[in-house]
Amino acid sequence: MKSIKKTRNLTVKYVYQERAYNSKALPLISLAGLWLQNAGFEIGDNIAVSVERNKLVIKIATKAPKQEEYEEYMED
Repeated sequence: MKSIKKTRNLTVKYVYQERAYNSKALPLISLAGLWLQNAGFEIGDNIAVSVERNKLVIKIATKAPKQEEYEEYMED
């Protein structure tokens, strides 16, 4: 298995939420890259995000079916 860089430095960006009476900017964190795959995350996985003050922990809740399993399921 590839060595996984333990820390990633990212910037919290914003997404603008428009509402009729209360428009505002909200914090946005976007994660993308091969490092996610190297850490065990795959496209289609369901994740659980645990929230603490100044800390987020992201874990896989349910693994996505492997491509072969998905293709077999679609053939049935």
